[in-house]
Amino acid sequence: MLGIGKLRPNRAPKERPTGAKGFNNEPPVRPRGRPRKLSRMSSQQAVMSSQDLPDYIPSQPPIKRPPKRVKRTKGPKSHELSSFEQLPLELLEKIFLDSLNPTLPLCSRHLESQLSRDLLKYELTMNILCRRRDELGDAERGRLLACRFFTWEYIVRFTQWAHKQGISIEGLDDYPFLSASERSIMTYEERLDEHLESLRDDQGCIPFNHRIVFQEEFPPIDEAFPHLAGLKNIAIPEKILHGPWNDDAIRFLRLMVLSWCTLDWLGTSAGEVAMQGTFDAIRNGEKEVLTYFFHTSTVNVVPTTSMLRTAVVDADCDLGTVYQILSGSSDMAADRCIDVMDVDIWHWIDAAKRKGDSRAERLTKMLREKAQKDTLEAADYDELWSKYREPQENVSKEFAAQAVTQT
Repeated sequence: MLGIGKLRPNRAPKERPTGAKGFNNEPPVRPRGRPRKLSRMSSQQAVMSSQDLPDYIPSQPPIKRPPKRVKRTKGPKSHELSSFEQLPLELLEKIFLDSLNPTLPLCSRHLESQLSRDLLKYELTMNILCRRRDELGDAERGRLLACRFFTWEYIVRFTQWAHKQGISIEGLDDYPFLSASERSIMTYEERLDEHLESLRDDQGCIPFNHRIVFQEEFPPIDEAFPHLAGLKNIAIPEKILHGPWNDDAIRFLRLMVLSWCTLDWLGTSAGEVAMQGTFDAIRNGEKEVLTYFFHTSTVNVVPTTSMLRTAVVDADCDLGTVYQILSGSSDMAADRCIDVMDVDIWHWIDAAKRKGDSRAERLTKMLREKAQKDTLEAADYDELWSKYREPQENVSKEFAAQAVTQT
């Protein structure tokens, strides 16, 4: 038929020759990805087997690997509460108040968080120091003072709360040491207390006509502050027997002294802490602290030659501090008296005389009178101190001369 070409028969495709490198010298196709590695055991078996080395004997015995530690599963975020901790809050507070144990919240964090309200602490303090104080001994009541929350700030707030509860506090406004105790509110001059500060002279010394004159003049603690009546005769906590000293710490210490609190020199380490606190007060010039340490029968820190040496040589010889140390040792035994002929002290006096320091002559007079009478009579304080006090005009002239020489 016209218009139609010849039909070609189907032909099978020719087979391509295969060689080492394939057709037309093409490289063989490599498999993609990282080649698989044999396992450690199979590789060792391929290299060396027990049949290849039948006579191989290891020089050391094989080391046994320790068993793998079992992975610890993470426990619950909070430990399981005990049956006591699971009690209702009202019942926990009731037990806390009836137990009279201020250290109960320290048993666990849960109890510490549950029993941390200030009102609850006020009620517990009132039970221990006022309402049920006769049920506890001195040591049991002393545990309250050792608590961290029992500070001067807390005492002020507790006093205000007790006054609102109807506790008759006679003379609350007559004792300025129960006023606001924030150091940042008022200046130092405004925060000076009137009870003992009025007795200070221009040298900063406090005269004493009797060893415990201010303790006897202060009314009994159970009459002046009934809510703090339980403070009487308990041990002074160690936290207020050492520095750093500030107004709140001194007020707290004064309240303890006026409450006739004692210092346990034998059963605890409070005596060692008080000795270290005495050196801190000497170096910082805290004469009021030295007053409570040296001139009270309840604390009764014994002055030593080392304290006098520290006051003269290391603390730049503040004569008020020296007076506190010398007068505090007036009733000591002869074998425990201060050595007024200490070599280091007289070396300082000689060096001060060469510099023209007027304190050297006054200190020499004090030491000589101490050696002759072995006492500095506080009853004759004004007459005695006038021998050592330098007129203010001479002091101002001396400072002016030093300023001129320095310029």
